[in-house]
Amino acid sequence: MWDFSIAQALGLMVRTVPFVIFRVVVYFRVTVAFILATGTGAGVGWGLGTLGDAGFQANATFYGGVLGFGLTTGVIGAVTGLVQGLLSILPIPGPGNIMAALRAYLKLAVGLVDEVILAHGGPHQGR
Repeated sequence: MWDFSIAQALGLMVRTVPFVIFRVVVYFRVTVAFILATGTGAGVGWGLGTLGDAGFQANATFYGGVLGFGLTTGVIGAVTGLVQGLLSILPIPGPGNIMAALRAYLKLAVGLVDEVILAHGGPHQGR
């Protein structure tokens, strides 16, 4: 027989709402950063493209957008790596562990958020 309860399913959805809202906010901010960086890169490429003909300008605009997109992903990784490296050489106990936790959080946020939300809100033995 089918062991499904609509009330339990709706209750699970209600319990995961804070995670979903947080995820929407984070992804919205990342999306805005990508759009701004890609648009800025394309704008710079378009401006530099005025030095040539129409085909050169189109290519410069495209490659400027690609460069802006790539720089965004690189900057996110570089900044977190730089902060982690800086904190590892400081003679303060604990920041290395904090940055390792931050990197793990960022990796988790990109990859396994759905599974974590469902596991957190799902039924557990002992509840």
